[in-house]
Amino acid sequence: MVREPEATATVESRRSLVQSAVSARRGCGEELSVDVADTCAVPNAVITLDADALARLTAMRDALVAARTGMVPERWQLLYAPPLAILERDILPRFPAAVHTQAAERLAQVPPVPAIE
Repeated sequence: MVREPEATATVESRRSLVQSAVSARRGCGEELSVDVADTCAVPNAVITLDADALARLTAMRDALVAARTGMVPERWQLLYAPPLAILERDILPRFPAAVHTQAAERLAQVPPVPAIE
């Protein structure tokens, strides 16, 4: 797939900002996923429609929403608004209602999402 130049610049800018945040935190013993934003944008990604996957995706959505209140709005908009929109618009609605119920029951057992900064 060939990316448009401005799309590549946006992805690279976002990756650079996230990499900087990760580098600054490495000494704290915490690992952050630098590909959160890019992972949601992978076309034709295979996501299993099971309760465990949905529980993890729901935890990620909750973490992205929570990060909005403690972050500079422009930074959140650049880095995390796009993957949140994809999660809420394209991914989460594809799960059957019964799986949503099962995932809600398992959400407390999902490992915590690393802090999003």
